[in-house]
Amino acid sequence: MTALPGVREVKRFRELIAARLGLDFDEARLGNLAKLLTARGGADCGAYLDSLDGAADAAELARLAPELTVTETYFFRSIDQIRAYAEVALPQRLQAGDGLRPVRVLSAGCASGEEPYSLAIAALALAGLTPNRLALTGLDINPLMLAKAAQARYTSWSLREFPAELKGRWFRPDGDAFLLDDAIRRMVRFEQRNLAQEGADFWLPGSFDIVFCRNVLMYFTPAQAQAAVARIARALAPGGYFFFGHAETLRGLSNDFHLCHSHGAFYYQRKGEALAAAPAPPAAAAPPRWPAA
Repeated sequence: MTALPGVREVKRFRELIAARLGLDFDEARLGNLAKLLTARGGADCGAYLDSLDGAADAAELARLAPELTVTETYFFRSIDQIRAYAEVALPQRLQAGDGLRPVRVLSAGCASGEEPYSLAIAALALAGLTPNRLALTGLDINPLMLAKAAQARYTSWSLREFPAELKGRWFRPDGDAFLLDDAIRRMVRFEQRNLAQEGADFWLPGSFDIVFCRNVLMYFTPAQAQAAVARIARALAPGGYFFFGHAETLRGLSNDFHLCHSHGAFYYQRKGEALAAAPAPPAAAAPPRWPAA
């Protein structure tokens, strides 16, 4: 039986995870990290740590990601934010554009794809956009989740908040699961990317109109979360929108955004141009105005 690594090695592993993946692990979870380090490093954990500390092996980071990241998600999670996206952010960014290019939307930390696919469906069903008016990108570091997103095959659990009146329109039964319609699948491009790395070729200034990064940076170290938000702010066009998780705040992370509120949801708008006038939101208890299937 291979002995668990020492405390010094485990803490070094934690530091490397924070540096390479941005993830923060407290003292209470060092035991879990020790088991993972043993599984990945085998009898020579020191050599394994040296390899992580060297060239930052992207392939090994991708192999670590499924063991370290939280992948819980489902369709139309936090529906109030989806409504604000469809009824405020999308119309405003269409108006701010030149009328030719599509609205560019990013789902960062998209896991198995439920969020970007929800954004595509909401753009069609709530905002009335045609597919050519939206350019949607989903990114995640976890290759297993991205493979599932590409398959677009989901269980009833992932669809537990999906409007029943729309399920037959966008899904068809496939054994004990449901397969997403090809028209929606074609609207989303997926990319494997590490949010804790600079990636200047991706985070180009003004390259997105709307960014969703919900329930991701809450697992980052403060310094890595601040750096990730700075990259997102740089990549958002002036006046672009940023949707954070309900339990998250930009306080202490960034001064580049105005706080917005409508539809019972808080979200942010990139500084740099006048705030858009949000339409009067429906009553808090009102359901989304889905069209008939």
